[in-house]
Parts: sequence; structure tokens; C-alpha cells
Amino acid sequence: MGMEHRIIRVRRQTPTKAKATGRLRCGAAAVDITPHLGLPMAGYSSSGKLASSVHGRLFARALLIEDARGERVALCHLDMMCASRYLLERSAALAAPVVGIDVGRLILTGTHTHTGPGLFYGNTLYDQFASPDVGFDQGLADWISRRVAEALKRAAEKLTPARIGVASVPLWGVSRNASLKAFLANPEASSWWDEGQPGHGAPEELHVTSRAVDPRLRVLAAVAEDGGVIGVSAAFGLHCTSLGGAFSGYHPDWAGIASDTAHQALREAGRGSPVVAVTPSAAGDANALRTDVAQGVALARLVGREVGARIAEATEAAITQAADDLTVDVRFSELDWTAAEPFKGAPEVRFAPEWSFGGATLAGGEDGRTWMYRYGLVSLGSRGDFFPQDHPQHPKQPAFGRFQGWIARRLGLEPSRVLPMHVLRLGEHVIATLPGEPTAIAAWRLERALLETTGARTACVLGYAGDYCGYLTTEEEFSVQHYEGASTLLGRHSAAYLARHLTAVASGAREATRPSGEALFSTGPQVERFVDRGIGPVAVADDIQATRAGQRARVTFQMERGAVLTFAEGPLVHLEEDTGTRWEPVSWRGRPLTDVTWPVTVSRRQGTFSDRWSVELELPDGLEVSGALRVRLARLGRFAGFMIKLPPG
Repeated sequence: MGMEHRIIRVRRQTPTKAKATGRLRCGAAAVDITPHLGLPMAGYSSSGKLASSVHGRLFARALLIEDARGERVALCHLDMMCASRYLLERSAALAAPVVGIDVGRLILTGTHTHTGPGLFYGNTLYDQFASPDVGFDQGLADWISRRVAEALKRAAEKLTPARIGVASVPLWGVSRNASLKAFLANPEASSWWDEGQPGHGAPEELHVTSRAVDPRLRVLAAVAEDGGVIGVSAAFGLHCTSLGGAFSGYHPDWAGIASDTAHQALREAGRGSPVVAVTPSAAGDANALRTDVAQGVALARLVGREVGARIAEATEAAITQAADDLTVDVRFSELDWTAAEPFKGAPEVRFAPEWSFGGATLAGGEDGRTWMYRYGLVSLGSRGDFFPQDHPQHPKQPAFGRFQGWIARRLGLEPSRVLPMHVLRLGEHVIATLPGEPTAIAAWRLERALLETTGARTACVLGYAGDYCGYLTTEEEFSVQHYEGASTLLGRHSAAYLARHLTAVASGAREATRPSGEALFSTGPQVERFVDRGIGPVAVADDIQATRAGQRARVTFQMERGAVLTFAEGPLVHLEEDTGTRWEPVSWRGRPLTDVTWPVTVSRRQGTFSDRWSVELELPDGLEVSGALRVRLARLGRFAGFMIKLPPG
């Protein structure tokens, strides 16, 4: 018996046309997308975790750009494993009448954190395999889409005359190549560190694995007339897996810490209160592993602070080059990979007729090896002749052999057939999106092709955008069949085909897609794990206790089993000081100290009849208070909230 399928239709809405103002304008906003606990997190497949805690809020960060003619485009980066076509279509449909952009003008990406919610893909393959639970949670996906649309709406409400600048700075020592043998198989590897190449200037003392990366951190900064920074879109090639597979709570990983670090640095430099978004570029074969710090919060903080500091530096450089005479030229393409037309003169550059996971996929990436790899049941480099030599999947050996194809057909497992992509030109800068995980050299090849075709001065490739079709390796990397090549679902030419296609769209050789009609999604089992804030009884805390040891404070309380806290509605945890006449919010570095502005862990331990919750925070070093302190948990959604005084430290 096969899997139950359901067709979902998303009707595309006609965007309202913005009036020309004769000025370049920009607006930015961040909206919380942290759902309640208990949902499966995406990224580590069946070995992933159900979220039992919140260690950092997840956000949708949007930057809306409108040129002098009224042409608009939005970049929105999510603290999630990736974007999905369903999220893209639903968010655009909601935003079109209000914000004036449709799916062709919304660039939606994910940071690739492996500690965000799953079950949002809207296709049978990744809703089945990306998380420890299976199915499509339409309620969750629709809720996230509404939050994205809200971020876009708020950004539109903040549109103000602006200039835009771009800059690139190198950042060495926080990333390493996860598959050196595959990297070195590329002809570009021999000249990677030459002048004019991405790796030029690599410190000699670094190990070759830390030099075989793309170190370029690129920023696009929107600057207000008064010199304040409105918003920043930063891209860096690094996997968002510094926390590791054992982590069981929501956390934006290093990308969220980088956003906060850059925001604070720019704020203290007198640049206002900008929205800083971080998204991966060529991250397919780069991770943050190192020998001196294990995966966990310490590694995420180390990397995030390094990246954030460099984002702030790059933003200052971008400000010096900012201009207000840029025009928005965005081209959208929907490519059905199952019916993609061959290129004239290059018929061999084509997609495989069917998707396939290679044997090394079962090993897991270097930053998340599986038990099958640790016990020697699978290995890297599994090659063979399962597919004929002229087949786009050769020399891949499918995981589980012929059984993989049988189970895929029986259950109707498929990634999205339609791959949404964008090419955006802003003055002399081009941004191209890929619906997957490009390696450093795969992205570099696309970047060079775009520069040659468009004549632009700079270009940047964003991964995890629009949808997700797995890894995108070069043909040489694919042939090695390490984890990345084995996880290149659509065959050894898929990255090359997408590069040719995007270049053709950018040049006009292939016609861009004009969004119309409706988008169709064939989903698998429907699940309803997500609970909206308006559902359920009022949650009242009892048995409230507070302890403190020096700078560490902990509050515990009990609630009815299954009670829901809706984190995205605002700060939950507030630290307040007794001033003698009233309780006032405690501020740190110019901001109230809450679980949105400071690392606070909110966790839940489920019991038979009730759940035990805890709130843990470490007060900042250097924080000076003269009165007593209390923790206030705000009333959010159906949670009643409470206040409790902390004992002296």
C-alpha cells in the first residue's frame, strides 16, 4: 500500500504596483518565528530531535528594496534549515496585495540551522526524511508563511530614502573543508590560492583543510540618509551545524549569534539599530569543526562572534561605496528538472531521470556522522556500475541498492519537481539563488559565469534558497562520492545545469518566468503537531521556585501536561530590578535584558500528568544593579505568566 498523497493549491496573487517616488528606498524588519516546543527539528533526519527547549529565538529577517521607478524586491532570511517552495509561494501570496511583491520578487533563504522546525517542505521526500518525524504540517508551514509576510509588511512600512553598498572581506580560521579529497579533484583547486582567486591570501599556518574554503564574507547594506544602517544581508560559506546533532533545542546556531553581534557593534558605532541577516553562500563543503572546541554552544558563540565582528567591518566598508542610483532588475525562473531542456552544444549536461541517494549519504556529513559510519557499516567513496557510465548518476552506488528505487516508487517519494530561482541585479552587483547546498567551487563556477555574462563588477551566490534539492557538487566532486557527492540527488551535472540555466536567464537567452495561476504541491501524510496560540486552555504555572548562585539564576515551575508557550509573540522572560519605588526593566548595553536580547534557556521536562519547566540565565559580566532582582514571565497567548523574586547572589 502506497503513501497517502494530497494536492494543495496555492493561488498566486497579483501584487499591487508601488508608485514611483524618484528615490531609492529601503526598509527592514525582523519577526520572531520560534514555534512552541515538541516539534521535530530538521537537518539530522531520523537522528534529529524533538525540540525540548529554546536557547535562542528564531527570526525571519527581511530587507525590502524599492528603486526610483517603484520596482521592488525583497530578501528574507529564515533561521531554518532552508526555504521551501511551499513557504515561498504561500508567503508571496500573502504579501502580494499588501507589500507589492509576488513570488518572482521574493528571495527566501534559510540559514541552514539544524535546530529549527521541520515538516514544512510540501514535498514527499524531505517531509519524510529531513526530521525524526514524518509528514507535512500545513498548520506550521502556513503560520511561518504568515510571519514572513508580516516581516515583509513591516519592512514596507519602514521604507525610507536610502543608499545601497556592497563589500567583501576575507574571514579565515572559522571554516574548514569537509571533503578535501573531493575539493582537490577540481581543476580550480591547483590555483585556488593564486592572486585573483577566492583563496588568495590564505594564512600559511592554517592546515590545508582550513584553506580549501571560500573565505569571502559578502554584505549588502542599506544605508539611511543620516548614515544609519537600515538593514544588512550578509552571506558566508559555512554550514550552520556548530551545535552538533545531540542538541535538542531551538537555536539559530552561529548565524543568529553573528546577527546579534553585528547588530550590537553597528549600534555602538552610531549606526542605529539595523536588522542584520546572515545566510549561507557556498556552504556545501564547509563546516566549523575544530580540534580545540567541541560542537556545542561554545563553538557557536566563538564562530558567531567572529563572523558578526567581520560583518560589522564589512558593513562600514559597504557604506563608503553606497549609491542611490541603483535599479532593481530581478528575473525569476521555475525549472521543472524532470523536463529540463538540454543546452545546445552540451547535451551531456542534464539532470538524471530519477533522484538517488548514494551509499555515503548514510554516513552523514563530517559534522554529523551517523552510527552506521561509526560502526563501520557504511563508508565514504562508495562507487560502482549500478548506473551505466553515460548515466548522470554514475558512479553513484545507491544506498540500499535496488531497494531504494522500489521504496521510492511505492511510497511516491519525490523532492520538488519545480525549482524556483532568482537572479537579481542591483547596479554592478548580481545575486543568484540556488535551491540546495552548493560547494565552494560549484558556486564559484556560477559566480564567474554570471560576471562574464552580465558584465557586473561583483556577484554572490546564495544557497538554501527557494526550495531544497540536496547538495550541488561539481562533476569532479560527485565522482569521488563522499557524503556531498552522494547527497547530490539529481546527478553529476545538476550544478552545471543550474549554472548554465541561471546564466541564460540573466542574459535573456532563456525567458524568465512570469508568475501566474497557481502553484501545486503533492504532499504526503498530513500531520497536525503545530498548535496555534488561540487554541487550548489557559496555562497557569504553580510550584514556582527560584534559585541563584552568583551570576547564574534559575526559575522552575510546573504546568499541566501539554501546555503551550507561544514564544514568537514576544519576549517571555524579563529581568527586572527593584528601584525602591517600582520594578524597572534591567538593561544591558542599551537593551532590556530578556530572552530575546540575551541567552536564556527555557526548557521543558515532560511528566506523566504535568510538565516541569525551567528558565536558566547567566547575568552578564559587569552588570551593576543596586536593588533586588526578579524574573517576570510575560503573559503570552494562553500562558498566564507570573513574577518571582530572585534570592541574593
